[in-house]
Amino acid sequence: MDESNSIFNISLPSALSAISSALDSIHPALQSHQKRTCVIACHIAKKLNFSQNQLHDVFDASIIHDLGALGTQNRIALLSFEEVNPDLHAAMGAALIAKSEVFRHLSPAIKFHHKPWLNGENLIIDGEDVPLLAHLIHLSDRIEVLCHEPNLLSSADSIRTTIASKSGKVFHPELVKAF
Repeated sequence: MDESNSIFNISLPSALSAISSALDSIHPALQSHQKRTCVIACHIAKKLNFSQNQLHDVFDASIIHDLGALGTQNRIALLSFEEVNPDLHAAMGAALIAKSEVFRHLSPAIKFHHKPWLNGENLIIDGEDVPLLAHLIHLSDRIEVLCHEPNLLSSADSIRTTIASKSGKVFHPELVKAF
């Protein structure tokens, strides 16, 4: 077979999933972090009756939301529920996404995906709109971090309580309610 004439046919979701897997393979503790965050975000978005196009954006942005966290230490730090300096990897990921015609529109969601809700005060940051998708990824990401308990089913109430206690201040209340 002449390889110069072969055409690879891979779907965009499959390509994003492969990128996500590669990033999460940096350390065993990160296995499928972005995929689980994506599943959580998609379920919440469906509960809120997002349109099909919005669901595509939720999938695309959430499955690669930590694209800018390239070093092992940067990625491991993301597993702490109380985030410490998450803005650097978010800005780096947004800058990478902004270079793509296909994903440029998702750049603000990646850039602001660790910004707290602050009772609605973080709707605009430095003159930029913070999309609802950024708040959805933030919530889903933090839920996923809390799911690293040995017995997840016995921790479900504790996870719901922790998230509910941060509604309004850290997380968008409508998203918390849908969760």
